[in-house]
Amino acid sequence: MLASMLQRRTIIVVLAATLAATVLTACEVRVAGTRCAVGSPFAQDATHVLECRSGRWSRVATKQEVAERLLAYLHATPTVIAASDGHACASMLDRTVRCWGRNTSGQLGNATTTSSSTPVDVVGLRIESSWSTGPGRSGVTGPGALALGDAYSCGISPGRAGTASTTTYWCWGAVHDPTDIVTKPELIGGGGTPGIGSLVFGPTAHCESLELNYGYRCSIYQLILPSGTKLATAGRAHECLVASNDMLYCVGANDRGQLGNGSTTDIPFVPYPSTLAATGLTDARIVDAGGDSTCAVVGASDVWCWGGNGRGQLGDGTTTDRTLPTRVAGLSDVVSLSVGTDHACAAGGSGVLRCWGANTSGQLGDSTTIDHPSPTVVSGLTNVTSVTAGAGSTCAIGDRGTAKQQVFCWGRNDWGQVGDGTTTERREPTLVRF
Repeated sequence: MLASMLQRRTIIVVLAATLAATVLTACEVRVAGTRCAVGSPFAQDATHVLECRSGRWSRVATKQEVAERLLAYLHATPTVIAASDGHACASMLDRTVRCWGRNTSGQLGNATTTSSSTPVDVVGLRIESSWSTGPGRSGVTGPGALALGDAYSCGISPGRAGTASTTTYWCWGAVHDPTDIVTKPELIGGGGTPGIGSLVFGPTAHCESLELNYGYRCSIYQLILPSGTKLATAGRAHECLVASNDMLYCVGANDRGQLGNGSTTDIPFVPYPSTLAATGLTDARIVDAGGDSTCAVVGASDVWCWGGNGRGQLGDGTTTDRTLPTRVAGLSDVVSLSVGTDHACAAGGSGVLRCWGANTSGQLGDSTTIDHPSPTVVSGLTNVTSVTAGAGSTCAIGDRGTAKQQVFCWGRNDWGQVGDGTTTERREPTLVRF
């Protein structure tokens, strides 16, 4: 343990020295104690950062201290979040990934199976942060994604060149089989394989259905997507994608109308993707599936949902399943959308976050446990830029009027998935303890 701590400290010192040299490049060299003009920008001498105080240059901190503070800030500032059933993860400004909550299958990636109610570092993984997905879902956008299933986590890294040919997929947890777990990131694929649009992540149950057709068992799988596919998302047992013609299609289970084609007839994955159900929607810029429902942001602001609606997760004011896309009222300029197991959330351009559907554990964040079949404002959060809905819990990046972007979670917390150091259910946004 001591050797590990010393090694980490050595790494921090080296990184800090490098960072200091980079950050302070633009600072002019001055001599401590000499005169300066009030309002002058920071300066430096051989060892310290200088600030003009009372008309003279004063040492305020060593370069090492400044750099270490910056490193700490980068390691505590999230850019991408994802939540699933019992755990959540975030990628940070320093490109590391941190996870919290249930860890019975190693899904936190810290080389243990001990659950944690505060974020822990995923061992040895650095990714380029750009976007995120919720439980069992992904997209065909570029590197930097986080995708979480019930018992696994994945990150996409662009590699050295940041191109498709060097993109790599790293996963941890129940990656191959529910009984075959890995507790730290394992390379499971990458490179510009012809015909592969992206890694499409799905829950274990879905993959087991594929086992019958492809002869393998896994909880993470890769499917050939139509050429030019722009977005893809997977629910419990169905998938939807935005094709090159900007049309939104779905395939898989359809018992609750989750394919959005006006029927409840399943469309098998195999042969795939020779048959796809057309939803009639075009120009979808965000699409997300969860459980047995799907939602999409179409055009500038309209949100449409379809499929299972037993808890009001379609947001149309009813609990009636819909086999065709139904517009969600009261939303505009949506910048982030996420569908959980039986609830959904959307953040508008004004930074206001609204959620709807099941609220058994307070996952709608309105201080109650009453289901809402229409969008309801989440209490106490402003300037929300990203949201992810899991199974009974929700996380978002926003602030409380301080203009400091932080991660807040709420709802179910039996595994510590709220990340506040407790296992107490939270009905309002609660700050994650990074």
